[in-house]
Amino acid sequence: MDGGLVEAIFAAITVGDQQALELCMASATIATVLEFETIYGESPLHLCVKLGGVSQLGLVRCLLATGLVDFDQGDSEGQTVLEYVHMNEDLELLEGLINVETECLDNVTACYKMMKHNSLDLFKLFLSIKKIGEDEMFKSIASALVKLNVKNFVLSEDLNIFVLWMLSDYGFRNLSGDWPGTKIPSEWKQHIGVIGECWRVIIVKYDTRMYGDVDDQLLHRLHVIHNYLYFLKHKQFLSHLPMQEVVFCVAMFISVFKNSAQFNDYRLVINKCLVIDMLRMVYRQLQLIKNHLETVEKELTEIIKETEDLDTSTKDRLIEKILDKIKSITFANKDHWIEETTKKIKTAQAMNRDALIKDMAKKIKSSDRTELSKEIQAIDEANKVHFIEEIRKRDLRVTHPQNVANRMMAGWKKGKKTDMIVAEIVSEESFNLKPLLRVEGHNYEKSFLIGLTSCLTYARLNCSFIW
Repeated sequence: MDGGLVEAIFAAITVGDQQALELCMASATIATVLEFETIYGESPLHLCVKLGGVSQLGLVRCLLATGLVDFDQGDSEGQTVLEYVHMNEDLELLEGLINVETECLDNVTACYKMMKHNSLDLFKLFLSIKKIGEDEMFKSIASALVKLNVKNFVLSEDLNIFVLWMLSDYGFRNLSGDWPGTKIPSEWKQHIGVIGECWRVIIVKYDTRMYGDVDDQLLHRLHVIHNYLYFLKHKQFLSHLPMQEVVFCVAMFISVFKNSAQFNDYRLVINKCLVIDMLRMVYRQLQLIKNHLETVEKELTEIIKETEDLDTSTKDRLIEKILDKIKSITFANKDHWIEETTKKIKTAQAMNRDALIKDMAKKIKSSDRTELSKEIQAIDEANKVHFIEEIRKRDLRVTHPQNVANRMMAGWKKGKKTDMIVAEIVSEESFNLKPLLRVEGHNYEKSFLIGLTSCLTYARLNCSFIW
């Protein structure tokens, strides 16, 4: 090792010679920096700040540019540069160092780096220096917090409370109130899609049959899977799967690593191989269920269109019958009314034929209206029967065909689009999907999931003092 280079770096720092320091650092390696720390008891960056103060920020930039030192390094007492300066209450130097660390960085990265110092005072000072706009601040802190969570970085209690308060305060003032959007009934497909993306990463990198190869990326992917399984667990078409136990299992596995002191007992019943085997089965089931329900959507769409065609022809005949009766009745502006109604008949679509019939019925006798009402009821009943028969005939595994038929009729009469009616039915109705647990004639997955349910139920009961 070239001891002369280490001495030259020390000399350049002590006299504040930036040009000499740049020449020395051009030849330095990580080994040089480690030897410097061994000899002088601290890194070149710490020494530079302690000796030079605010006048030597140029030297600080020179050292940081090499990538061999950074603001995360601690001295012999474990203090970072910023912690040391903060403890010595040199506000001018502290502000200068914060500017050096965050210059040329985007707001998200700057927030991330400052939050990593885990000091509420330093973070507040950073915010006062940068003066980022409120909207941008919300986005930056939220993104930085996500990055820290992915890396399992634990914030100090006071800093964590402060950043959560900032986010919730902004959210209360700017994001609360009546939600203007609409519910997307088919979003369960997106949830399964996200789970699939995470699972494909896990299966490639972590399906090793080993227990110890757990890192931040695996925990992050499992955390995402947990969140989206939580969104799905109350779906009726998943009622045959132990979704509650699956969510619980993944949550406990993550907690074992993120908060081992509180959840250490769960190591006895939950490990990486069990979690991956469980998710393998659940993912396979989700794909089978998704494929089946997409087939159900196509079949229900066909049934609705067939019924619409039958209903249209039947109600067209009924409209003609009513119009003939109206033509035999005398009332004011009769010719104009018939002309306008005839135009409506020609342009009427299936969803507004009922409204047209109701409007026309106002012109006929009350006795005829009673008879007309019975005919409409008979048509609707025939449509419902057709719905139920088709649902059963096509073996869609619908648990309650009559409920589905009622929803189809109700949505139809409200003028909803067919794809929206079908999406709502599939999302909210129950289906008998237990046969999908049978794979190639064997109930492997069913047996596994039953065993898993028993195992985790036992875990929850026996570790209830933790839960």
